[in-house]
Amino acid sequence: MKNKKKVLTFFVFSLFAFALVSAAWVGFLSNVITWNVQVDSPLELVSDMETFDRNSLNVIDVALTNHYDLPIETIVEVSIEATDLGDSFNVSNFGGEFETLAIGLIIPGVDATTCTDGTYSLYGDFFEDGYCFWDSTYDRSFTGIVDGIYYVQMGDGSVPIEAGETLEGRFKLRFSPSALGNFSIETKAVTLEEAQAL
Repeated sequence: MKNKKKVLTFFVFSLFAFALVSAAWVGFLSNVITWNVQVDSPLELVSDMETFDRNSLNVIDVALTNHYDLPIETIVEVSIEATDLGDSFNVSNFGGEFETLAIGLIIPGVDATTCTDGTYSLYGDFFEDGYCFWDSTYDRSFTGIVDGIYYVQMGDGSVPIEAGETLEGRFKLRFSPSALGNFSIETKAVTLEEAQAL
């Protein structure tokens, strides 16, 4: 009789264990397919800034290409930060650290005449080598100081970069003789929401 109880107990326990294993199996009915996707920015920013001469006019070319299949609204933002106590940017001496500060863009359909005729607010102060330039001496709407960092913005967020299109810009910068210290310059493409309000 004892053997029958043992066999019955073992049989019930085996059924219970099988039920637990079976419950684990029925969570899904097929094999699992997994994708690992690396998502990179569709915007590619390149620049030829390799060396910077503190005592000369520096001309830096920047190109931003949209590899996405839809237009992207963006602004190229250059930030200049004083990284020691030799100098700092402040509103009272706005722009005084620079002898020259100008941003140029190649704008389709804009030449030397249309660049400076003032018919459209985006167009600049002078035309040179195919670029329409804004000069901070005359127009400071594209520059500003936020928390001691000097920002320069290139492009117009209301005019998106079309799919496959490249925004070509030129940055002209010369520090004034009175600007002393160490400066860190960073260039990046940002969304309209991330761009500093200048």
